[in-house]
Amino acid sequence: MQGSGSERESRGIVSLALRALTELVLRAPWTTLTLCVALAIASSYLTATRLQFKTSRADLISPEVDYQRRWLAYIDQFGDASDIVVVVEGPNREAIGNAVLDLGRTAEQDTTHFRSVFYQVDAQKLRQKGLQYLHPDQLQEILNQLGEYGPLLRGDRFGLLTISKVIRNLGQRVEETNAVEGLPPEELAANLEPLFEQINRLAGSLDLFLQNQSDFVSPWPELVRPDPAFAKLESRLGPLLNAEGTMGFIKAQPVLKENDFSGATGPIDHLRELIRQKSAEHPGVSFGLTGIPVLENDEMRESQRAMVSASTVSFIGVAVLMIVGFRALHYPIIAQIMLTIGIAWAFGFATLAVGHLNILSVSFTAMLIGLGIDYATIYLMRYLELRHHGWSLHDALLEAVTRVGPGTLTAACSTAVAFAVALLTDFVGIAELGLIAAGGILLAVAATFLLVPALVSVIDRRLAPAQVPNPFAADRTRRFIARHPLLVMSLFAFCVGCLAPQGFPVRYDCNLLNLQARGLPSVEIQDRIFKSSQDGSILFAVSLADSPAQVLELRKKFEKLPSVHHVHEIASMLPAFPPEDTRLMVDSIRASLSELPAAAPTPGRIDPAVIGGEFQEVETILQAFQIPSAINARVSVSQFLDRLSELDGVVQANLLRAYHVAMTGDLLKKLKSAYSASSPEPVSAADFPPALARRFISEQGKWLLQIHPKEDVWEEAPLSRFVAEIRSVDPDATGTPVQTFEATRAIYRGYVDVGIYALIIVVVMLLLDLRSFTDAALAMLPPLVGGVMTVGVLGLVGVPLNPANLIILPLIVGIGVDGGVHVLHDFHQYRGSRYRISPSTFSAIVLNQATTVVGFGSLMMAAHRGLFSLGLVLSVGVISCMLVAVILLPAMLVFVSQSRRRAELDAALQLAADATLEDGNLDKPPRLSGASSEGRPLTGALIGDAASTAALARTRSGELQPPSSWLDASLPPATILGTGKTLPPTGKRTEPAPLSAIGVTRRTAPAQP
Repeated sequence: MQGSGSERESRGIVSLALRALTELVLRAPWTTLTLCVALAIASSYLTATRLQFKTSRADLISPEVDYQRRWLAYIDQFGDASDIVVVVEGPNREAIGNAVLDLGRTAEQDTTHFRSVFYQVDAQKLRQKGLQYLHPDQLQEILNQLGEYGPLLRGDRFGLLTISKVIRNLGQRVEETNAVEGLPPEELAANLEPLFEQINRLAGSLDLFLQNQSDFVSPWPELVRPDPAFAKLESRLGPLLNAEGTMGFIKAQPVLKENDFSGATGPIDHLRELIRQKSAEHPGVSFGLTGIPVLENDEMRESQRAMVSASTVSFIGVAVLMIVGFRALHYPIIAQIMLTIGIAWAFGFATLAVGHLNILSVSFTAMLIGLGIDYATIYLMRYLELRHHGWSLHDALLEAVTRVGPGTLTAACSTAVAFAVALLTDFVGIAELGLIAAGGILLAVAATFLLVPALVSVIDRRLAPAQVPNPFAADRTRRFIARHPLLVMSLFAFCVGCLAPQGFPVRYDCNLLNLQARGLPSVEIQDRIFKSSQDGSILFAVSLADSPAQVLELRKKFEKLPSVHHVHEIASMLPAFPPEDTRLMVDSIRASLSELPAAAPTPGRIDPAVIGGEFQEVETILQAFQIPSAINARVSVSQFLDRLSELDGVVQANLLRAYHVAMTGDLLKKLKSAYSASSPEPVSAADFPPALARRFISEQGKWLLQIHPKEDVWEEAPLSRFVAEIRSVDPDATGTPVQTFEATRAIYRGYVDVGIYALIIVVVMLLLDLRSFTDAALAMLPPLVGGVMTVGVLGLVGVPLNPANLIILPLIVGIGVDGGVHVLHDFHQYRGSRYRISPSTFSAIVLNQATTVVGFGSLMMAAHRGLFSLGLVLSVGVISCMLVAVILLPAMLVFVSQSRRRAELDAALQLAADATLEDGNLDKPPRLSGASSEGRPLTGALIGDAASTAALARTRSGELQPPSSWLDASLPPATILGTGKTLPPTGKRTEPAPLSAIGVTRRTAPAQP
């Protein structure tokens, strides 16, 4: 069986091609190195001049999917409206408001870093049109009141207004109203009620003023009662505060530079510097930053800090492992040179194939470092093993590429395919990462076959075999696995059986805040906003409408949804009535008030006796009415007269004069206020504050609604409910929660799909390479069993899958199958009846996976929980796959090797017996040809002289042992296949020639490792 496998390896098209390539490289190593370095320099130049960066999460999603089209349409209308949010907290509303206005004005002037700074509501233009917000009936009431003030509204007649005339006028109106004949009692009471209330108000106001001159209460009825929508707008004027007045907000959109991978770093840093300055100017007030740009920027910074630390630890750790594994220094350097040039090529490929990197594909370098160096490692390990057994440099390199080349190429192609199938998904971020990583891996393996033999031939050209270091071989471990396969398999089955049930609790956590570092200020602030403020989450869905009327209709529907906290829009701040219903009355009011004096005239002499007399007459008139409002008015008049009578005459005059000034001034103020709100021009979007209007009305005329959730939509269940309910009202709704919902699901589906596609295609590739269903199934054991173990460990330690670590699904297929392929190729080259994994294969797999674990495991140093989980998950996955590849799989192959040896020996001896009996000459060794039980060709000579016909006959009866004389340890000359060179016999072997000699064209170089 082994002989057939070796023959296939030696004569396979892939082996011959790689061997020929290596021959070519060895003839001109310096030329090869020069060309490779030149290509790396050209790739680096191309990368530096043409490679771009895309920092937006929107760039990760295909613009062709429906939800992304809706998001892009929203962005096209309103721009990327993600705000940096400054949260101001202080001891009181006034201190918070002052700090908001101060910092807001400063940021507003800095157009280099910020645009659309929103920190206060200034609705001066809307105030000028305030009357248009009133109901037509209210406008008519104002006109009626102004009719009563008619004689006073001209500037030269306002001085006619006196306290006594007001009192007399009220008394006369009561008598006139009561004198109207034919009125039902109810209607009469309704007409008199306002007059009684006004008398009560005037008498009460005078009484309070007599007690305290600073306590003036206006006796005039409100001329303008604002519409609730305008009142709501009035309440929001000034600095931007929450409803409770405990938090102030400044919202600023950062100015982003094109092709700047730092994103909003510049504006955020500048704003933090401004905050430091303003904190000193506003003691007792605290400032904090949050918002989507800040959360993303904090995540990026934390990731970068973690990556720097992890890269340092990884570089040192990998270097130490490589030196320990190779027991030499220059071979790890060779591998690093190969990897560096391969990475330069990969960047050039990324520039040509895609043209940019996104926030996912930028990580391909780290992946390539972890995976690309593996191919050089196994090549160098086999080369050193052959040199250690006496092979020359030239022959060792050729033999190494012949033995490990096909497996390395299959492993690389399998890993590349595991990434390349990402192109089948509609998630652009994953697809671009898959394409770039796949190309990088293929270029890394190409660099291996070109640079490793070139560098080794240059560096080792004067190195004798005795000077070659002996890499770590793990003899005891390999021997134990080969001798006790059943025990090993049983222990493995027990461990997997214990771990597998633990995998069921593993879930997919889409909460992006759970990826952030614990204690991050931006996360804590947004959480505090949600829990302590009625303004709710900084996340909101958006819905677009074509008109203010549609906005109001949608708002009513959204507010009925259980998951909606509130809706922000500005259409409700427009008048509820069309201009044609109110314009004539507004014009009339404006005309009536157009001649008001600049100030109330100075009053002349005031006679307290006259005022007292007028009030006594009113008191007498009120005695005729027994309704509650009349009784209250009479009591107030009586109290005023009593208090006035207690004062000295001069004091009475002075107090009444002061009251007259306050009373006329207050009326003039009310009339002027009505005039200032009487602009007849219809209210339009141009009247809203610019920072407010830009957020809710697009230049194309679309109106925006912001729908804020009631629950914490960072969590999956509330997010799903919120999105479903929002879409029940508006299927085209978008916004950050919708994008998060769709993107996290797309990432999950994308990685799952990629993992499934990769699994299918890798199996097909294994079948093409190994040409056996059994071998392909065995090669798939590491990713399959390792995957089960990984999920079990994650469930055991309580680490969920998330958007950061879900990349393990395709990676575990690519990384895991590498070990299986190398072991299966090693198995087919083995020379013995009981398989034992070769030292170079074992050491290479362990070293490769150990360096990968160090590379990924270093991420566990990060405070960023996403990177920590990525490092943990990948480390667990790599270790699990490695254990299956170097322990479980070799143990299983022990049984496979024994069964295959017996089957092949049976077929070989049968052919030998037939050939010998037909020839009739038992004195010469029988020649074997044909096929083994596995269908592989059998060629070569059965070693030793012929024994006896009886011994051959026993093979026909089922005995599987050949004649002992055929196993003589004295070996005849042999020919190296494909070279035509005949080498002298080597004498005694280090171990008895096994039955694997059947069908093997033996090399006469030093004993095979």
